[in-house]
Amino acid sequence: MPSNRREAMSSTDHASGPQESRQRRLTRMLLFVSFAWLVLSAPFALHSLAASFVSDDDQRFAELNIFAKTVCFLLVYVNHAINFYQ
Repeated sequence: MPSNRREAMSSTDHASGPQESRQRRLTRMLLFVSFAWLVLSAPFALHSLAASFVSDDDQRFAELNIFAKTVCFLLVYVNHAINFYQ
């Protein structure tokens, strides 16, 4: 029997050895995928929001808007690729 409460909790609440390592890797991977989703999806959401408030009267602005939308779509596709390979 463990001599103090801390030892008792550490021996029963935490996984040991390879299982702990596996859980840490899984946790890191899930955090990475979540962070990547946030970073790679936010530009598209912000662009869509901003585009709804701005008119495309100026030709140069319209071209810049199309370019920005293309880059945002590319970032969303990168996010999908990350999810596919994880």
